[in-house]
Amino acid sequence: MTRLGVSNPKAKPHLHELIKLIKENNLSIVFICDAMHGNTQKRDEYKIRELDDLIEEINFTSMILNEYGYHLSGIHLETTPLDVTECFDKKYVTSIKNEKYTSLCDPRLNFDQTVELVTKIKLD
Repeated sequence: MTRLGVSNPKAKPHLHELIKLIKENNLSIVFICDAMHGNTQKRDEYKIRELDDLIEEINFTSMILNEYGYHLSGIHLETTPLDVTECFDKKYVTSIKNEKYTSLCDPRLNFDQTVELVTKIKLD
């Protein structure tokens, strides 16, 4: 399971190195991307995530895997059907509303964000 984070400048080179070693050693691996935990940030006293960061990490992970003949077998998401403001995006959530930040641990995608994410990821 990858948890690289898009703000980490070493994420893509490290993923390339890891996949190359796996391929050279003919290992059988199931690849899962956990972009949620790789992209958690702190804003004021709140933990947040940016929707675009999640989409970007899933897409670059899938693209790099495809370059080596592998595919992404799964993604880890933390979602809720509730109208929460725990993850940010340019369309649905642009600021934290205290009464709509209800997570006790990690920020979750709301329903609209979840739908947007699954329509924008590229899993070839």
